[in-house]
Amino acid sequence: MVDQAVIDKLEAGYQKLQAAADCHSLLKKYLTRDVLDACKNRKTSMGATLLDVVQSAPICFLMEKTVINDC
Repeated sequence: MVDQAVIDKLEAGYQKLQAAADCHSLLKKYLTRDVLDACKNRKTSMGATLLDVVQSAPICFLMEKTVINDC
């Protein structure tokens, strides 16, 4: 089971991402509410969460920060 703090960060990050009208990242395009809901409580066999995966990707949005200029 995923820690509630991780789920809270995912939810907050998702809301920021969807609200960023000037961001056209692939993450925004493909991380739909359905995908988030299906994956936010899951871990890989090595213990990685969706938050770990999202933060490790070269994207224009970081879940703990604001939208940066590369969007």
